[in-house]
Amino acid sequence: MSDFITKIIPVLSDYVVTEEEAARVIEWLTARVRADQITFRTSDQPEFVDCGDQLLKITCPSCSSELSFDWWGEAVQTSFERSEFSDLIAVTECCGSQVSLNDLHYDAPCGFSRVEFDMYNPAETVGEEVLRQIEEMLGCEVRLIHAHI
Repeated sequence: MSDFITKIIPVLSDYVVTEEEAARVIEWLTARVRADQITFRTSDQPEFVDCGDQLLKITCPSCSSELSFDWWGEAVQTSFERSEFSDLIAVTECCGSQVSLNDLHYDAPCGFSRVEFDMYNPAETVGEEVLRQIEEMLGCEVRLIHAHI
């Protein structure tokens, strides 16, 4: 049986959350979202937060051309080797624009982050009101990612 994970990350890849902020968000989510488990994790450097097997297409934010997964894989590898994802800038294969890997248009939302809140098998869809409340608690814009693993 596969799991469904709803992930919430800050839009800014290097945003850091204090332990107190994380505990407050976990407590708030636990009181409002029925899920098998709700967790928080953080890392020293941004990490790619994916959507599991749902990612089918990535497009350029500058010209809307579809980017090849080969190009994307090389750009991710280069970013990691260069800066462990502290510098996410890449030059697109389509139009030569400098873009952040975090700002590419992933057809199923993904992103890079140092912070991740995970809700395993939530009983209901996490809506905009939940996201807005978390944004208010953290003081930053957040991104919702649905992963099927």
